[in-house]
Amino acid sequence: MHCVPKVKSGSTEDKFIAVINDGTEFLVTVHESNCVINIYISGDQAYCIQSQINRKKSKNPEEPCSTLLSPYIAHIHNVYTDELCALNRTLTRGSDTRNIFMLMLSIIRKFAPYVQEIHFNDESTRKCDSGVHANLALIHYLQDGNTWYQSHFHAIMDEDNVTELRKAETQLNGLGISWDDLNRHFITTELPLPEPEMKKLYEKSPTILEFFRQLHSTIGIANFCNFIGPWIELFMQKPRFPFSFRAARFRIYTETIQNIDFEWLSISEKRGGKQTRRARGRRQRGAYF
Repeated sequence: MHCVPKVKSGSTEDKFIAVINDGTEFLVTVHESNCVINIYISGDQAYCIQSQINRKKSKNPEEPCSTLLSPYIAHIHNVYTDELCALNRTLTRGSDTRNIFMLMLSIIRKFAPYVQEIHFNDESTRKCDSGVHANLALIHYLQDGNTWYQSHFHAIMDEDNVTELRKAETQLNGLGISWDDLNRHFITTELPLPEPEMKKLYEKSPTILEFFRQLHSTIGIANFCNFIGPWIELFMQKPRFPFSFRAARFRIYTETIQNIDFEWLSISEKRGGKQTRRARGRRQRGAYF
């Protein structure tokens, strides 16, 4: 469980409830201290995503934190899909994860319209129907050549990481791995297709990466995840495939963000007291101020 840190002395805190278009309610907490803004989206007990914006200190007493640094960058450090991350219902992976991430992007635009780029590392996982937690970035890449964040949020991988990935692809495809060699890595009691069909599909594919894409197209994402989930991350590592999606750096330009439609309820809290006032806010659509 990941709890929102308590506000420290000398810091400011603002809270509101964001209600997205499917009725799910999230608590949004904004901490600001020493020109650093931390934003958390959470339920009553656990937060599911955190972002941080580091502003430059200025000598102007009326505006001690400058917003003129260019380009201004927000960093998303943690993304979880915890069942307790919403106020009014239990969350699940998939569309809920996408909505949480979209909401954070929109909130960054609301509280920090000067931010031009959002940076993050991709440590996402997917829970297969078999119960195995697989590397989502790797599975999605084997499907169509892009990670989940690249496909859904126009995320861009840093150029040096792209160069490393292309070298790794060339190395893997050039190893000339036979079907028998690949078959030894399968940690499963049942193949998704009869072995003669699997072998035929593999041998007619021009590269091993193309084989994975053709296999996904043939058996679908659920069977694909169940089949490769238990062993693919061990197979796709050094020296065979010298690249880690978890170590790669990604960015999203705020101008490409698709805003999520949400209603917000502002919260005014009297510190040390028990009363909380909630005032319904107006509907926010399109760009945020």
